[in-house]
Amino acid sequence: MEIDVAKLAAQTAAILAPFLPYLLKGGKAAAKAALERVGQKFVDETWEQAEKLWKKIWPKAKKKEAAKEAVEDAAQHQTDDDALATFRRQLKKLFEGDQELVKFAAENIIVAGDRSIIGKDFSN
Repeated sequence: MEIDVAKLAAQTAAILAPFLPYLLKGGKAAAKAALERVGQKFVDETWEQAEKLWKKIWPKAKKKEAAKEAVEDAAQHQTDDDALATFRRQLKKLFEGDQELVKFAAENIIVAGDRSIIGKDFSN
């Protein structure tokens, strides 16, 4: 089954974006406190999902200056559509160059209560 990397990048960005400042430096406790301060419910499962994706994506992203900068900009400018679009684009580029990363992300994203955005058959 062919995976739509643009869709995967968008969904990955949507999961990671709210947590980026904390994934970069603050950790789970800081994320929970900040999100609760602004009235958003912190869900441990969502954090764990973001953290799991982050641990695979960040080592690859920080090796590419444009990707590293996109992550940092998205973390600093959470409401800036341009920063978030650049972050999505850099995720897409990372995915286009790494089928193992694509597989990992697709297998680990939960959307609308389903454990997969595309399906679980990655045998191809």
